[in-house]
Amino acid sequence: MVISFNKLDLSDKYNYINIEINDDGMSTDIFTNVILNNNIKAKVLLDSGAGNNSFWINSKYIKRLGLDKERMDVKVKKSEFNNNIQSRFHIGNIESIKTQNNLSKKENPRVLFVDELIYDGKTSIEWLGKIISIDLINKKIYILQ
Repeated sequence: MVISFNKLDLSDKYNYINIEINDDGMSTDIFTNVILNNNIKAKVLLDSGAGNNSFWINSKYIKRLGLDKERMDVKVKKSEFNNNIQSRFHIGNIESIKTQNNLSKKENPRVLFVDELIYDGKTSIEWLGKIISIDLINKKIYILQ
């Protein structure tokens, strides 16, 4: 996965996904809409520091995805900021996650369903393409390869 900072030609700008930006002055968060299992829309945070194949989805989607929470592995992790708080992860697979315009798709990803996640989801970015360019001004991620 490479993030390109090169100037783009017009021909580079045909394959893109729309993004939403939240900039609080200290950090910039990038979100995009995805489709889970070909029919459920969710807005996810794109996390460039998440590593590879990192898919966190709010556990409120478990039932909507037709999954059984009781059949999933469970992991409990203490907060890095407060030892009195624990996060609960249900681990399973979904059929697919894809960009809203079908440019990028990941089949059968392993997903951590997180109780009380403040977003619909959070994903790594490598599944979007081998080379991408992020255009904050025009609110697009161009998929170059």
